[in-house]
Amino acid sequence: MALQDELKAALLPTHTSAAGVVSFEFIYPPSITGFQGHFPGAPILPGVCLLQSLRIGLEQAWRVPLRLVEVANTKFIAPTRPGEKLLFTVCEKSRGDGIISTKAKITRDGERVAELSVKLKEIAPL
Repeated sequence: MALQDELKAALLPTHTSAAGVVSFEFIYPPSITGFQGHFPGAPILPGVCLLQSLRIGLEQAWRVPLRLVEVANTKFIAPTRPGEKLLFTVCEKSRGDGIISTKAKITRDGERVAELSVKLKEIAPL
């Protein structure tokens, strides 16, 4: 199974949205490819998996295919281990010409895990 499919399977089926803010959750099982080799004996989820999780969660919430076009700022504060559940809270900062600027806070049990500022582009479905 491709990493993208594994991450889609890790996305919980519910999300909430309100005035420019979307929230969704992931539970990352130990079988996620990203854990393999990162780091043997003490696996943590690579930051790129959090970025792709953000994109996948927004695609599901907004019902539009997206491509990550810019990572403006990232702050990884705490590691994510197998089996942990993360809450993504995403604020839409601006939208224009098919580009959506967002700022995401990722938390685990109320504690900060990461903050991501990214730009995504709406793309045509395949």
